[in-house]
Amino acid sequence: AARSGGASGMQATARLFGQTTGAALVALMFAAMPVGGTTWTLVGNWAGAANASAGSREAKVITYINDQLTAWAGADRTISGAFDFA
Repeated sequence: AARSGGASGMQATARLFGQTTGAALVALMFAAMPVGGTTWTLVGNWAGAANASAGSREAKVITYINDQLTAWAGADRTISGAFDFA
């Protein structure tokens, strides 16, 4: 139960940090480009969304590889198992 509470706090902090950073970047974009700032802000948002999508696909590939390794060699041979210290 304690781990889920810590994860919830970390998620909330990350969400707030992302929102604050995004708002600051949009404000900088509007200030830097009074004409066309909206267009460049949207372009930046699309680039960020593409980057997040690529990261999601990478995570799915790693999960797939872990599943295959687990099925083939057992739970001790997964990629994420190398970093489990608990």
